Amino acid sequence: MRDFKREMSKVFPLPGYSNFYFWYFAFVGAFFPYFSLYLKWLGFETWQISVSLAIGPLMRVLVPYFWGILADRSKAHWVILITLTLVALFNFGWLGLVDSFYVIVICLILFNMAISGILPIIEERTFFALGERVGSYGLIRLWGSVGFILSVFVCGLCFEKYGLVIFHVSVFSFLLAVFLSLFFVSLGKFEKSVLSTESIGNILHRRDVVVAFIVFFLMQFAHGPLNGFFSLFLEELGYRKSIIGFLWGLGVVAEVFLFLALPQLMRNFSIKYILGFSALVATIRFLVIAFFANQVLGLIFAQLLHAFTFGAFHAAGIAAVNRVFAGSSAVRGQALYTSVGYGAGGGLGILFAGMGWSLFGGQAIFVGAGVFSMLTAILIFYVPRIFD
Repeated sequence: MRDFKREMSKVFPLPGYSNFYFWYFAFVGAFFPYFSLYLKWLGFETWQISVSLAIGPLMRVLVPYFWGILADRSKAHWVILITLTLVALFNFGWLGLVDSFYVIVICLILFNMAISGILPIIEERTFFALGERVGSYGLIRLWGSVGFILSVFVCGLCFEKYGLVIFHVSVFSFLLAVFLSLFFVSLGKFEKSVLSTESIGNILHRRDVVVAFIVFFLMQFAHGPLNGFFSLFLEELGYRKSIIGFLWGLGVVAEVFLFLALPQLMRNFSIKYILGFSALVATIRFLVIAFFANQVLGLIFAQLLHAFTFGAFHAAGIAAVNRVFAGSSAVRGQALYTSVGYGAGGGLGILFAGMGWSLFGGQAIFVGAGVFSMLTAILIFYVPRIFD
């Protein structure tokens, strides 16, 4: 019996966290790929869609760091998470009751101020709970990928059959499941008792750390066209919503296999190599989307590369941050990773992609994404002492 429990703990290292990741990314799968289509269904213009999509990343510029300070100093992680999820639920609930652009913008600002603080706290708690078993992160995080895959496939079929009129209630249901899943996460067992050996100010003055965050910014900036306009790009090419959902889900299926292999990858390759290789793969992915989007096989190939452009890059990135930021600055370190990368980089990437879409079209913005991915790879490989 003891051997059975030991083996199960290897497959399910932290079941409460795995359950949370499942429902959180099921919510993301229902919301993220289809929100631009929902806004278009409401009759929004391209610039309005671009602004609406950029609110989430831009809220992640400063807000997660505020929640990180509060969590690091108060140690009330669970209370903060419950409060943020309730605020997110309340404000997202209003989205389905209004169709005014400006009212939706206000709801999105409040919604994203809350939702953007949840994942950095969970990520830090997960790494602390794992301790020396950092490679097992993939076995926990892959359940998020499973949740995303199931929701993006099912929602794609449902939205195609019943229309986007059910978008709001579908996403709200997944968000409610996220709230309930927090009651199964044992955060209280993992409170920190040690202080960081280096102040966060000193850490941020280090040249290698500054360049590392520039890398995180550039990689997510390059993903702006994909995150904001991939669904619209495919819809304009004549693809059905079920096919669009399939392609989003396919990328995350590849991500699942990557997470399964992550322990071995982290043992055999350095963080620097994983990040650099992933950035090079992103260049290939975006150029394939730019020039072969009218061929399903080309899109399938591009989406399979998501395993590296998101899965490997994200896992190596948060591992790098976790190694540098410790003790009383741990949550703030993960919050900075979210703020600089997914916040500033992702938000500005979507805004510039929206401008580029209006001026030059979809193909051009994905070529630009390939260029910025290449710049990211050059920085990683050619700047000394980065991620070493």
